[in-house]
Formats: sequence, C-alpha cells, structure tokens
Amino acid sequence: MKLSEYVDLDATGLASLVSSGEVKAIELAQLAREAHDDVNPKINAVIEFYDDAETVAANGRDGGLFNGVPFLRKDLGFAEAGRLEEKGSRLFKGNRWETDSYYIRRARAGGLRILGRTTTPEFGISGMSEINSHRSNRKPLGLNAYCRWLFRRSGRGGCGRNHANCFFK
Repeated sequence: MKLSEYVDLDATGLASLVSSGEVKAIELAQLAREAHDDVNPKINAVIEFYDDAETVAANGRDGGLFNGVPFLRKDLGFAEAGRLEEKGSRLFKGNRWETDSYYIRRARAGGLRILGRTTTPEFGISGMSEINSHRSNRKPLGLNAYCRWLFRRSGRGGCGRNHANCFFK
C-alpha cells in the first residue's frame, strides 16, 4: 500500500483491509511513520512516535472494529504502562505509569495500535498550545496543498490543532 492510498481511507476502511489480509498492521505503522517523518517537523504535533512502533503494530491484539489501525494518544490522562505521560508539564517530566488506563485497555481491545503521543498544553488547561515542556505546535496553515486537504478532511478542534495528525487517521 502507498501513502497516497492510505490517506484516502478512514479508520474502518484501514481495519477492513487488515482484517481481510490485504495489508498487515505493521505496513500501516510503517506508513504512519513515513507520514510522521514528513509532516511532523512542520507542525510539531507529535511529541513521541515510538521507536518500537512497528513491533507494537505487529504484536497488537487482532480483532475489533479498528483492527490494526495506527493511533496516537494525547499526552494527557491516558496512562500507557511503561510509556511516558507528561501532561505537557515539566513537573511530570519522565513520568511513567505501571499500568494501562481504562481508556488504553479499551482502545487496544478495539484493535488500535498505539504508536505514539501528541502534544498538549500544560495539564490541558489552556486553549492555546504554548507549552513549556516542548516546543510549541505550529498551525498547519503553511503546509502544502496535500496536508491542507488532509486537515480539512479531518475533524476540527483539539489542542494545537492536533487533528493535523489526520495522516494517522
């Protein structure tokens, strides 16, 4: 599958391809990484794309409505065992949880492959994404037409216009 084909499908379309065996979850994770590497330096919406994302995708639970679909979690209140969750704050820098939150357990049960985490204002308090612990997000207005089309196609809202991450669906 090519990135251009990937972006034309929504999450259930991607899951259908994985469930039917047309593509593997690891292939979708590789496409998500490719998109991340291309777009994130321009908008800084992803704090961390896991180094082991492809392993996570390959070893995830099969089944569920979103079988094999790449997913980024907000770095705010969604504890993932062994992974950082810093709430956009220097106070929580290096914070790792020992257990998964209910949300993460349900996301995985639905077949999502959690491949990283997105930025958030400190403790999610501000409507602005001027965060102290990481560089600020950039609005995706200066991106090429391809990325603007993706942004228009996605839902609106979210801190720092993280929906610009629509290349991950």
